[in-house]
This record gives sequence, C-alpha cells and structure tokens, in this order.
Amino acid sequence: MSNQIAAPIPIALRRETRIITTDEVVAGVQQSTAVSSTPVRGIKEDDYSVPAPPPPSPINFPRESWTPMKRH
Repeated sequence: MSNQIAAPIPIALRRETRIITTDEVVAGVQQSTAVSSTPVRGIKEDDYSVPAPPPPSPINFPRESWTPMKRH
C-alpha cells in the first residue's frame, strides 16, 4: 500500500485575470475569419496516389476445404 493520501492542492488565484466580454469575443472571431485560409499551394495531380492493394493472404483456403451449405 502507498503512504500517500489524495488531498486537494490549494491553488492561488491570479489577480490579473479578467472576464472577456461578448464584444471582445465577437471582435476576435471577426479577426480570425477575416484572414484568408486558402492553402499556400494547391494539391497537384502527382501529390497523391492510390495505395497498393493488400498482399495475398498467408493462409491458403483451397476450394475443396469449403463444404457447401446444405439446404433442407
């Protein structure tokens, strides 16, 4: 067993914290949306290629090992 006890740690509050007003939030959102978010360079045709198909299964499943389903 541990000799440690879980206890809350007192945290001193900062005096310089202030509440942000709605006007400040709106102004910040407007500033961030005013900046163009277009990429510096576009995606070119050779930038992406289709991945290769997966390798064949290492387990061999011959058709003879499968028994057909019997219908009643």
